[in-house]
Amino acid sequence: MVRKLSLFLAIACLSCVPDAPEGEIPTGLSSRPDLFSVTLEWDAPTADAAGGALDDLAGFRLYFSRTDPPDGQDSGSVETDEARATANDLIAGTWYFAVTAVDSTGNESALSEVVAVEVGR
Repeated sequence: MVRKLSLFLAIACLSCVPDAPEGEIPTGLSSRPDLFSVTLEWDAPTADAAGGALDDLAGFRLYFSRTDPPDGQDSGSVETDEARATANDLIAGTWYFAVTAVDSTGNESALSEVVAVEVGR
């Protein structure tokens, strides 16, 4: 399932697959078949919230949760300096994902639109 949204950041689910194998496990199988990974990719913003040029973008924070929106203490997060991240160790069910942009001084944007992804079904 690939969905592109266009609010502050566009976000797409690239793959919803079992976690990467460990050791001698054949490719495509997980040592924990009940856990999954979701890789998402988005378009990096080119302007700040005021509409000016965004020249100090430091990275992104991908938030994920079983509740919508994925923010607060129930959420997991992944920090990355690329417009792509993977959330690991997810149980089957519906997960909600959103991204924020972070500048070089640590300021964080508002959440992007939320994407719901069904994993493991």
